Amino acid sequence: AIVGSKIDVVVSRKKGKITADASSKSAQIERMKQELLKQIQSPTSAYVGCVKQIVYNGSNTFNGFIVDVGGLNCFMPGTESDVVPLNDFASLVGAQMYVMPVSVSKDSIIVSHKAYLETLKPSVLERLREEKAGTQITGKISSVKHFGVFILIDSCISTLLSVSEMDEETESKFKEGTLKYGDDISFYIDNITGDRITVTQTASKSEGWEKLKETVDKTENYVLNGTVKNIFNNGVVIISEEFNGITFFLSSKV
Repeated sequence: AIVGSKIDVVVSRKKGKITADASSKSAQIERMKQELLKQIQSPTSAYVGCVKQIVYNGSNTFNGFIVDVGGLNCFMPGTESDVVPLNDFASLVGAQMYVMPVSVSKDSIIVSHKAYLETLKPSVLERLREEKAGTQITGKISSVKHFGVFILIDSCISTLLSVSEMDEETESKFKEGTLKYGDDISFYIDNITGDRITVTQTASKSEGWEKLKETVDKTENYVLNGTVKNIFNNGVVIISEEFNGITFFLSSKV
C-alpha cells in the first residue's frame, strides 16, 4: 500500500478490542451489506445476483433461494422470484438476475427479483398503449389452465388469453394439450385499464373495442347486448357480435 492511499477495512470489536481487517474480500462483502441496507430505506438501484441454491424449511417444503450479491449471501423467498408462480425451482439455480433489497430478517438481507420486474411495468404499459390497433404482440406462456393460458409480456406483466379469445390454431393446440410453459405466443391488445391488460388473437376484436369505446362515450348509460358463450363456476363469458365478437367476463358476484 502507498502512504496516503485509501483502502477498504472491516472494523469489528472482540473482547473489548477494536480490530480492522483490510482484506479486500471481507471489506467488499461488508461494503455491499451496508449499501444494500441503505437501499432498503430508499431504493434506487438493482443489483446482479447469482442464485446459488434452493432453501427448504423444516418440513422439507420449498422456501426460497440463496442469492449471491457481490459476495454477500442474501435470501430470496420463492414468492419474490417472479411476477408469476415458479414452474421449476431448480431451473433458477446458477442463473443471474437483477434483484432489489426489500427487508432484513435475522441478520439476512431479503432480496426480490419481482420488485425489480415491477419497476419495468410502467414503461412496458406505456409502450403497449402507444401500439397501433392490430399490432401483434409476442409473449411467453407462463401457465396453462382449463379456461385458457396465462401469458407474460416482457417478463413483467401477466395477462390471460381465454379459450374464447383464441384463434382456431391455438384453440386446437389447447384442446390437444400441446400448449406448454415457455412457448412463444402472439396476440393483440384488446384493452388496457390501469395495469390490467385484456388480449385476443383476433385482430378485428381490437377494432371492436375501439368501436365500443366510441359508442359508450357518445351514449350515456349504454346497454350492451350479448350472448353467453362459456359458463364457469365463477361467472360467464359474454360475446358481442355487434362489436366484432369482443367478449366480456360477467362475474357471478354481479
